[in-house]
Amino acid sequence: MSAIALATYAALPNLAADEHPLIARLAERDIRAVPAVWDDPAVAWQQFAGVIVRSCWDYHLRPAEFFQWIDRVTSLGVPIWNSPATLRWNSRKTYLHDLTIGGVRTVPTLWLLGDNPRRATVSLADVIEDTGWEHVVVKPVVSSAAPTLESCSFGAPQDPTSPSGSKTACRSLNAARAS
Repeated sequence: MSAIALATYAALPNLAADEHPLIARLAERDIRAVPAVWDDPAVAWQQFAGVIVRSCWDYHLRPAEFFQWIDRVTSLGVPIWNSPATLRWNSRKTYLHDLTIGGVRTVPTLWLLGDNPRRATVSLADVIEDTGWEHVVVKPVVSSAAPTLESCSFGAPQDPTSPSGSKTACRSLNAARAS
């Protein structure tokens, strides 16, 4: 039976419960699927016929290391699915802009990238006013999910336990709207 790695991260070394059926389905096809933590130096990646990237939810905290890992695994002749090029492209939320240009409908987005001169002076209240949006999601270009995401709606109370720096912007947004 050939073996493939299901790449995950240290906080979820045995994958999420909803991924366990994948292991069973692959076993039915005589494919042994083994969870493997992407940044664990003890993993011998060359033993696998391939790597499926599943739950590497900390890649955004160390993107350079993550891409070095991808390069290291592929240099061993082990294929990674999705392709390394797709993983690099998809790691930055700007892929949504590429999809939009290609005609794929995506969530309306305002990009305030580092080279955008408006970035230094724009406020979240201005964005809401200019776009007419009642609800916004603020997140960095490279992120994975909840720890760096803030959802804001006018008048809605904000979660004081949110770890994101965006919660201040959301509170400011609601204060500006109220005045």
